[in-house]
Amino acid sequence: MRYRSILVYVDTRLLGDVDHAHEALENVARLALAHDAAFTLCDVVASPPRESRPGPASRLGLLRLRYAEDILKRLAGGLTRLIESKQVVLEGNAFLALTRHVMQQRVDLVVTPCFTETSARQAAVAAHLVRKCPTTVWDCRVRGRASRARLAVALDRELFAGTELPQTMAGRLLDTAVALARGQTAEIHLVHAWEVYGAELLEQPSIWSSNDDAARYVDGQRYSHTLWLEEMLALLRERASAAGLTQWQSTAHLIEGPPETAIPAWLETADIDALVIGNAGVSSAGLFIGNTAESLLTRSPVPVVAVKPFDFRSPVPPR
Repeated sequence: MRYRSILVYVDTRLLGDVDHAHEALENVARLALAHDAAFTLCDVVASPPRESRPGPASRLGLLRLRYAEDILKRLAGGLTRLIESKQVVLEGNAFLALTRHVMQQRVDLVVTPCFTETSARQAAVAAHLVRKCPTTVWDCRVRGRASRARLAVALDRELFAGTELPQTMAGRLLDTAVALARGQTAEIHLVHAWEVYGAELLEQPSIWSSNDDAARYVDGQRYSHTLWLEEMLALLRERASAAGLTQWQSTAHLIEGPPETAIPAWLETADIDALVIGNAGVSSAGLFIGNTAESLLTRSPVPVVAVKPFDFRSPVPPR
């Protein structure tokens, strides 16, 4: 899996120190370089209110446009030692404009870096992109280190249960982690949280024929999840080898508990730079963000990379 086009959304009004921003962008620039991908810095300027004749609003809108262009050029200039970048300033609603641009330009990865404390507007745009933009979104609303060397992949065996999609989606998550690790020394951690089915009834004596039956039942479930996670780890190593990764390590973590609480708690002590998740479920109406993914997005203490299935349908209509 290779990224052909990477877009970085920069809200230039909230940027602060440009030199500090270069440090945050260098990581994404190196990723684009490792994939030989097109690298675009993008901002979205709100449209000025309509006036019956040219006035202050239109002049301010033009100045805002020029300001965004100038800041993006300065950012691009600081990255020229790594990569040449394109600068694009769109106009209108930020989420809608970005999503339509992604669809029109076939962008493979959207990155929303965190330069300073995230504003409510910036957080809202990133949240909409994660949920509705039809490509992978690296949401950095939570401040993390500039490194992407330690990646965790949250795997859910029950995702899309009853279809072929669990294995397909797991493969997409593994491929994404491999793609993000390309060109550097990296660690990829597979993490799977599991729960004992019917745990609240394990103490009911009427269910078991002997005192050891409950323990054997729990051990059997744990063993099943362990085997599945080992299969995923073997698959990760196969795909990493096929992608040519050499300087990397992998490990798997089986943790017990609800994933929406167990995984964030694990991340608090695991020294991870970014969490890769699949963020869609299924319903009769199509694809939507699942409850577990929604919880992980809001509770994760590290940046999140949200991966869509191949047939994800964005609710945003093209122009």
